[in-house]
Amino acid sequence: MTAKTLPSPEYLRKRLAYDASTGQLVWKQVTPCHHLTKKACAIINKKYAGQAAASAVNAWGYRITRIQGRGLLAHRVAWAIYYGSWPNGELDHIDGDKLNNRITNLRDVDGTTNRRNMPRQRNNTSGVTGVNKNGNKWVARIGAGARGKRINLGAFESKEDAIAARAQALKKYKYGSRHGS
Repeated sequence: MTAKTLPSPEYLRKRLAYDASTGQLVWKQVTPCHHLTKKACAIINKKYAGQAAASAVNAWGYRITRIQGRGLLAHRVAWAIYYGSWPNGELDHIDGDKLNNRITNLRDVDGTTNRRNMPRQRNNTSGVTGVNKNGNKWVARIGAGARGKRINLGAFESKEDAIAARAQALKKYKYGSRHGS
């Protein structure tokens, strides 16, 4: 089975209007062509033209839209419309808000950079990313090096010392200011 190819940015521009200042995608009116009659266009336009094209949110919290029978992430569609090409890597929502698809809030990054801008995970019990209690010690770790390999920063008597070691490592490995917040 082969993967479906992505619609071209030109096709997206024909079908959708993107407001870079608000991050909204809106359906444009369709015109008759080789596969759509005037009647079909009138029905489609009455139902969709001018409506939000990405109002649904997937299980991971991202807006989605359906184009050519395929579910697509709205922030990636917005990028393709604005820049005229699909992103090369992952798109990072700089402010951490997955619903904020303003072009100034999106950046094309590699996976490592994207993960370095992640908030603290919900299952974190210490309140600080990368700091955990292990027996009677506080252990600090960070993902860095080749392919985000986990580095043990040490075991500490106090939680504060583990947090300080982690903070120093965040600077050393150039993590984003939002990471772990």
